[in-house]
Amino acid sequence: NIYRDGNFLVDTDQTSYNDQSVTVGIEYCYTVKAVYDTGDSPDSNQACATALAAPSTVELSVSDANVTIGESFSLDGNMDNDDPVAGFQFVLSSDLTDLVGVNTTDRTEGFTLSEANGMVVGFSLSGDIIAPGNGAFITFNLIATDDGAEDVCLEDIILSDPSGVAMSPSSSCGSLTVTSEPVDPVVLSVSNGGSDLGGSGEITVDMENLDSVAGFQFNLDIDPSIASLLSVEATDRTEGFQISTGGNVILGFSLTGETIASGEGPILVLTLSGDEAGNADVCLDDIVVSDPSGQAMVTEDSCGTFSIEDGPTYELQHFT
Repeated sequence: NIYRDGNFLVDTDQTSYNDQSVTVGIEYCYTVKAVYDTGDSPDSNQACATALAAPSTVELSVSDANVTIGESFSLDGNMDNDDPVAGFQFVLSSDLTDLVGVNTTDRTEGFTLSEANGMVVGFSLSGDIIAPGNGAFITFNLIATDDGAEDVCLEDIILSDPSGVAMSPSSSCGSLTVTSEPVDPVVLSVSNGGSDLGGSGEITVDMENLDSVAGFQFNLDIDPSIASLLSVEATDRTEGFQISTGGNVILGFSLTGETIASGEGPILVLTLSGDEAGNADVCLDDIVVSDPSGQAMVTEDSCGTFSIEDGPTYELQHFT
């Protein structure tokens, strides 16, 4: 029989018991009595402990890249943590690259890093920690050795807090594509534009592509307090395309096999409302561009600026 704070808690025939009915921050004291046919034994020695909150999960991720064989490049290892992290160990898994080095970032300043056969260890001899936050905590220097596509993942992850207690990790992989020859990217850019406060103005999404494009999707990223998307119209380059929007997600495709031919120039005209005076960057996020066979295409992008001017106000005067 197990007793908590002098009161009967549970009977068990196991040699250990996990008490789940506790409150974080409260100290509890336990004793045990062995039960025999002839009666109970005296109380055992008392053991006390304070319930601690379960540690938060530390989320790790790897950035994406598109490279060619023989190219040297870098990937970021990112960490999203609510609690301080004092040390880490993991294996970087990749079949298409060789890992040639690892570097600290601003988040791991003062840490010592070591790497051997893909296993990376990071710790501080001076008590430095990875403070709560989000962003890159390590960069991987790699060389692409084979072509193909793969997920680059962190495996066998071990994390510890400043007390040396293990922390709970989760991880998402990065996407790596290695081509045998350089790939000409589809370049998307947003033009500059503006409007008066309370009015509307137009900007364009421009595309420069050497190969035909059969479809695209992206999210329009703009400060909603400055401006909002009112409408999206096709151009001569996207004639025959179906253009649909949901929130700030814009999707374009053709049901009749039309493509955006090789060239450069606007593919969409966007009308934005001027909701508040100021300047806002207008960017494209989560870009997906596909060729006529449905394969994803490599993209590059650049942002534009939308400016809203608070025009002068005029007072009507009466003359006699």
